[in-house]
Amino acid sequence: MKEPKWLKVWKKFRGGVSNPDYIMMHPDDDKQEAAESWAEKSPGGHSYGWTVYWVSIDLPPQEWLENEIDDLQRQTDNMLKLQSLLILEEMKYLTNPTK
Repeated sequence: MKEPKWLKVWKKFRGGVSNPDYIMMHPDDDKQEAAESWAEKSPGGHSYGWTVYWVSIDLPPQEWLENEIDDLQRQTDNMLKLQSLLILEEMKYLTNPTK
């Protein structure tokens, strides 16, 4: 199995330069397509006048990885809270369906 590739990506536009981001891609994927897809999906993606840039890297910075993990953990926690609330509401309904 081939190891995934990482790209550091950013956009330049009339107003300046975006913050860099990092994307993991399949080794057989086209770098330009991956970078352009990221650019389209990022804020201001459909705005005219930006140019996307990318460089291959071994791994993203440790701080970025830690932030991504924290974000995923928050999302997971929120989903679990929502699921718990839904289960409680369903239990209330099942135990007293007339209310």
